[in-house]
Amino acid sequence: MARHSEVGLTRTPKRWAARLLLVLSSTLLCLFLIELALRVIMPQIGWTQREDPLLGWSSREYQEFNPHADAATQRKRILFIGDSFLAGSGVASLEHRFPVLLRRHLGNACEIAILASGAWGTDQELLAYEEKGVAWRPDIVVVAFTAINDLKNILSNSSGSRMPKPYFMYSEGAGLTLHSSDGRQAAQAGREALRESPKPDPLWKRSLLLRLVALKINRMTSREQYDPAAFPLVDERYKHFTYRGALYEEIIAKQEQLTWSPQMGANDVSAFIKEDFRFNSYGWQLLEQILARLHGQVERNRGQVVLMLLPVAFNLRDPDTIAGGPFTQQFKTPEGPFTFRSAEPRDRLAAICARQNITFFDPTDEFRTHVIRNSQMKAFWPDPKDGHFADRAHEYLSEICVKWFSSQLKQDASQPNNRPTNLK
Repeated sequence: MARHSEVGLTRTPKRWAARLLLVLSSTLLCLFLIELALRVIMPQIGWTQREDPLLGWSSREYQEFNPHADAATQRKRILFIGDSFLAGSGVASLEHRFPVLLRRHLGNACEIAILASGAWGTDQELLAYEEKGVAWRPDIVVVAFTAINDLKNILSNSSGSRMPKPYFMYSEGAGLTLHSSDGRQAAQAGREALRESPKPDPLWKRSLLLRLVALKINRMTSREQYDPAAFPLVDERYKHFTYRGALYEEIIAKQEQLTWSPQMGANDVSAFIKEDFRFNSYGWQLLEQILARLHGQVERNRGQVVLMLLPVAFNLRDPDTIAGGPFTQQFKTPEGPFTFRSAEPRDRLAAICARQNITFFDPTDEFRTHVIRNSQMKAFWPDPKDGHFADRAHEYLSEICVKWFSSQLKQDASQPNNRPTNLK
């Protein structure tokens, strides 16, 4: 009996080791299969924001962009700068974005690059141009304006309640000044020191599964982590960034009486408000100064700025709420009435471009007409909770862009290439 017991004891650890090895192997195999599935089904997880020392955050594509590559080419260069609509949200592949499709259509006529990241405002897009765009020496810089969030994004020192960022302030006396995320005015020398290229992600951060888990945890805990009181130097106008989707639905439902007051803060409604309230009025002034600074820099580098209004929809089931559309309604709020107007962003941007001598590209009428005639709302925005364009919307928008940019390139064809050869 003793010998049998001893044999049993010696076999037990081996069995447990074999079982443990089997469990570990199975777990690793499952994780590997999940990782592969995510790379096929949700590749956009890998395109999400990464911390950036100058911009607050940026995309992997931006951090890997080398502006000095192919420096010898003499083809016309078009640089698109924007937010998540250009960074890849809503598409199955980065190759399906309308600037990439535009490049395919135009062939060898030009080169196209994209500097974009989710939740960027026009302020960060300006800084991105200064950091990398200017060194690429673009002939045309296209600023893609997103009406539902670009005005609110420049009126904030953070991405929602997660990541602090630098921001601009404007006053007639001081002009346009850059401030760090804590509200301190940023010195030029300090900005230059931050221009070093961020380090690439370590191997463990390249896992989409780990990034997805980290994103979920971040979203659940972000409201508790970020405390505006921790940044006492930040101007009060840049702290009004809280926003609840349930209140947003009241405007979608077009109910006459709202329980909140969009005119009292920076939110998705700001760019659509007709009246000049404190926040939206200041936001438009600030935007104009940011665009003026960008225009001045691009012009000095012998380039051209094009402000493009993206045909985004406020209500994903109502084509009249596409930016530039006819929807207009006055709403009553606890702080008084205001007028929501779908065409407000277009009219404001057109006026800014006229004052600053900036080219304005407005595809909204043609885009909206196509959506209505061909019943494309669900095809262009299949997810009622996601306002980003689907692949089919990018495809049609690229067709509009082909016609517009082809005419621009034809106008420039007879002019010599006057790009500077040595930009600092």
